[in-house]
Amino acid sequence: MQKEISTDFAWLSALWGPKMSDVVLFFPKTGYDIKNASVELPLSMLSLASVLVDDYDVKIIDQRIDDDWEKELEHELFNGTLAVAMSAMIGTQIRNALSISNMAKESGCKCSRCERSEKNCC
Repeated sequence: MQKEISTDFAWLSALWGPKMSDVVLFFPKTGYDIKNASVELPLSMLSLASVLVDDYDVKIIDQRIDDDWEKELEHELFNGTLAVAMSAMIGTQIRNALSISNMAKESGCKCSRCERSEKNCC
């Protein structure tokens, strides 16, 4: 029997309080994901994070394996994330990415062109 390693670090927020990330990198479900079987590392997000991590606090949310992804994303958006980026291929994954981008936009993320937060500003 394989021992599972706990990734629950909720006790950290009790020490330091909730921390927001400057950049959230989101990897949507592909539609062909089987947890602990067919899910590979989100290499595109890891590659981008490696460039950003020196200047920003970066959080990667992987919808394929994180059952609590919506709560985590809402927490980050509510606490003033500067940017949300996501990876998507044509097909089911792009549909999931579009719903996440709408969620980010509705939370008040500002348009990078005009700095307004209206739904259809540009």
